[in-house]
Amino acid sequence: MKKGVLFVSLIAMGIWVSAQSVNITFNVNMNGVTVDPGGVFIAGGSGFGSPGDNPMTDLDGDGIYTITLSKAENFSSHYIFLNGNCGDYACKENIAGQACSDPANFNDRFIAVGTNDTTVNTCFGFCTETTDCGTVSFIDITFNLDMSGIAVDPGGVYIAGGGAFGIPGDFPLTDPDGDSIYSATISKPENFASYYTFTNGACGDFSCKENISGQSCANPNFFDDRYIEVGTNDTSICTAFAQCVFDDNCEVTSLERPLLDHSLFTIQPNRTSGETFLMFSEVVPNVREVEVMDLSGKLLRKLQLPGTELRYTLSLDGMPASLYLVKIQQGDHFGIQKLQVVE
Repeated sequence: MKKGVLFVSLIAMGIWVSAQSVNITFNVNMNGVTVDPGGVFIAGGSGFGSPGDNPMTDLDGDGIYTITLSKAENFSSHYIFLNGNCGDYACKENIAGQACSDPANFNDRFIAVGTNDTTVNTCFGFCTETTDCGTVSFIDITFNLDMSGIAVDPGGVYIAGGGAFGIPGDFPLTDPDGDSIYSATISKPENFASYYTFTNGACGDFSCKENISGQSCANPNFFDDRYIEVGTNDTSICTAFAQCVFDDNCEVTSLERPLLDHSLFTIQPNRTSGETFLMFSEVVPNVREVEVMDLSGKLLRKLQLPGTELRYTLSLDGMPASLYLVKIQQGDHFGIQKLQVVE
């Protein structure tokens, strides 16, 4: 009889041990983002359900949304933050190409915990490890692609794919000097990483992408695409269409990069609708190059301003409410500022 009681007690103890859990607290800074009336959520992966299952709250109104979830010890799962209750994940944050994004799992985040309570602090749309979003640091990635011997499609040459470079047509490469080397310089966050490919034409179905299957730079588990991972320095890639070669077939006369200058310009106001002003402190002899991008670095607008103007009115017509980046290059300096468009 006593043995039976002991056996039952051990089973009960085993069940109790296996049911141990930890609390995971997520804090995401939504300042600078127009929060959807539907709310902020965490979802995805094997452990966080569908949009709407796990609402986050901001009880003190400081812009930091919080949720604490109880999970089993040694729990792990992909996850993502959503600005709104969108069943199709259309309102999920875009962290494609950043260090915490997993391109093999919808560019989602990942968490693995042990046996202790865990807190995650971050910012919506950024791979930060605190809720202090601060200044976003960007680097320039220059792609130089040798198209010698290739019949270039009239639609142009592009870099695409990986979730960070969009579809063919979003990021064109150009050859202004006609030497068959097609180039583009794209700004991305520091520690950026992503798969990518080159396309000969603007084919939405990627049917005109290069074929590097079986070559050393192709990842057979990700559509035979290339992969790039950078740190905190400007980077140049020299290669050839449909070939895993580097440097040998790509002659570039200069890859000198401009210097980052946070004081180059300001945006006043930087949270607005309709229009805003680009403000400069001095007159310069050269033309200023202006680029407006979304948070993934996709170019939305490009224009040139005379260096003699100290204030320029930037129209925001047609730009949905969201957070954008404005980059201005002036001679051998450039600056990047945030711009929030509100409804």
